[in-house]
Amino acid sequence: RLAPFGAANPEPRFIFPCVRLLHAEAVGTSHLRCTLADPLDNARLRGIAFRAAGTPLGQFLAETRGVAIHIAGHLRRDNWRGGDAVQLAIDDAAPAIT
Repeated sequence: RLAPFGAANPEPRFIFPCVRLLHAEAVGTSHLRCTLADPLDNARLRGIAFRAAGTPLGQFLAETRGVAIHIAGHLRRDNWRGGDAVQLAIDDAAPAIT
């Protein structure tokens, strides 16, 4: 069942291993908007880390641009300002040890 999500139906979490963090910038008062790229075909995915400024996750994302990372989160529809795209609501990230 895709929705609604709750205690009996948790929202799926997706893990993207070894993606490259191309860009991370502050938006609003406490969020970070990111651009991620697949290392094989350079396919891109936008992501956002809500309330991440001043947290270990926010610091990690801000300091690891251009680096391969593992990242986890929930896929969400991004229809802000009339858009219609998919973005990753980022929950966690870690360095990809090579």
